[in-house]
Amino acid sequence: MKKRSYYTILMILVCLVLTGIARPVKAEDLSLKLVQTILYGEQGKQYNLQPDGVPATGLTWSSSNVEVAVVTEGVVKTKKPGYAEITVSDAANPAKKATCQVVVRPKQITGLTQGKTKKDRIAVSWKEAKNCDGYRVYYKEKGTGTYILAKETKKTKAAIKGLSPETGYDVRIAAFVNTPLGKVDGADSLRVRMFTAPNAPRSTKITKVTKGKFSFYRGQKIRFFNVEWKKVKGANAYQVYCTNGKNKPQLVDTVKKPKAALYAALGYNYKIYIVPCRVVHGITSQGKKSPAVVVDIGR
Repeated sequence: MKKRSYYTILMILVCLVLTGIARPVKAEDLSLKLVQTILYGEQGKQYNLQPDGVPATGLTWSSSNVEVAVVTEGVVKTKKPGYAEITVSDAANPAKKATCQVVVRPKQITGLTQGKTKKDRIAVSWKEAKNCDGYRVYYKEKGTGTYILAKETKKTKAAIKGLSPETGYDVRIAAFVNTPLGKVDGADSLRVRMFTAPNAPRSTKITKVTKGKFSFYRGQKIRFFNVEWKKVKGANAYQVYCTNGKNKPQLVDTVKKPKAALYAALGYNYKIYIVPCRVVHGITSQGKKSPAVVVDIGR
């Protein structure tokens, strides 16, 4: 008798379990949960928040900011950067609800370029991103692994300061939006390798001017002459400037060695001076100009 009672109870329990599995799930029986409670999305995308096996009927969906994101039967469509809360509630029992915080990230920054550069700073600029609250400028020294936040700005240009001379840096920019979850960056711009300017070399001194032969250039008599000056440590180029009278000095030649061959029209006195330069990665740093030397070309 006891054995039969044991099997009877066991069969009743099995039937109850099977009945519970087979019984349709109603919205009012659910403890509402979403696939995600925080969603970081991109513009113009769709994301499904509806859990598998949960009936769509009997549920009410809403968005706190339809300009950022809209929702239909659990499918969220993102529109523009910003923040919105997606809420689902039981139509029969509105107190039963669940929410998902949605952050739509700004698009990737484009047009990142290097501007005026000094030995301790790099100027950068980029194209404007729509519907963002600002921009974050990141950099890291070439060969290192960690990016550093240099600056936050609302402008489309910035200067990265406190850098080392003649050094390469990887720079990237991200637009961000302000949200209750904090500032959220959009997609990073493509990394751009930039370089600081080299240290400027010291000044030099003209040591020798040698007059040469006469000739004619476009019907005008000219005279050749050679100029030499002291070599400067760190300089890998020299700019030669020339002027006569009150005219503005003109760059007449750029050479790598501390000497240059020039010519000028007869009948004038010319002032010659030299500017030592260091050129690295296409960036030129000028030293101080040398004292001027007056050259009497003669007649």
